[in-house]
Parts: sequence; structure tokens; C-alpha cells
Amino acid sequence: SFIDTLGAFFGPLFGLIISDFYFIQKGNLNNKDIYSLENNGLYYYSSGWHIKGVYSLILGFIFSASTIWNSSLMFLQSFSWIIGAFVTAFVYYLLAKE
Repeated sequence: SFIDTLGAFFGPLFGLIISDFYFIQKGNLNNKDIYSLENNGLYYYSSGWHIKGVYSLILGFIFSASTIWNSSLMFLQSFSWIIGAFVTAFVYYLLAKE
């Protein structure tokens, strides 16, 4: 169960990355600001934490891990990774769109 739960964390992480790159940033990366620690950098957010991303990641992980730890949802255990990815991508898109 520990390995399944650890694997279920990577689905929401994938959903967050894909949603941000393709739907929010529209495929544009600012290479100069990726590793910048400046307060005015494009990727600095709130003291270095992107709160909307963290919230959506936690919510996606809850949905993903619930298929592993909840006995009534065990039939969805094989799909925990993709469930977490879709939930996180959708929630992040709704929170981060301008």
C-alpha cells in the first residue's frame, strides 16, 4: 500500500505540470526566470510557494489516494494515477486561469 500511495502522488504532480505548461503558460517558458531567486521573477509566486498549485496538488492527491485506502473505491485503484492527474489539472486550471 505504501508503494501504491507513493505512486499515486505522481499522477497529480503530472497533472499540475501539464496543466500549467499547456493551458496556463500556453507553452511559453522564460528560461532566465526558471532558476531566479528574484522577487520580481515570473515564477517566484508567494515567497517561493505557488499556493494555487499546492492546493490543487493536495486535492488531487486526496482523490488519488482515496482509491487506494478506501475499501469501497478499491475497484478504481488501477486508475488512481490518472484520476489524480485529471482532478489536479482541472482544479489548477480553474484556480490559475486569468
